[in-house]
Amino acid sequence: MRFSRIVAILSVVVAACGGGDDGDVTEFPESPDRIVVEITSGDVAISTSGNVEGASVGATVEGDASPEITLADGQLTVTDNCSADCSVDYSVLVAEDADVVVITGEGNVTVSNIS
Repeated sequence: MRFSRIVAILSVVVAACGGGDDGDVTEFPESPDRIVVEITSGDVAISTSGNVEGASVGATVEGDASPEITLADGQLTVTDNCSADCSVDYSVLVAEDADVVVITGEGNVTVSNIS
């Protein structure tokens, strides 16, 4: 399991914004080798399971952010494209053997189901 290489660079201040969309989920049938989440503001929840094939990313947007989620060359990249007065909360479900890097300016990072 390569989750021992999780890197989280964050500030523990959580942006409080009102009203957001209900959240969208993007699913990928392939399991990425590496997940990079780099956002300006928002919470990130990373979860894994031995039964997961592929990956899924849920996004809840507050304000004028334009989330971007791409998979190329084995890397799943997640960004918020947030300039001001916005945030994106992400929920990421991946296989146990993925490397994960999370960089956030404001928000909480939660990692669960790591064995």
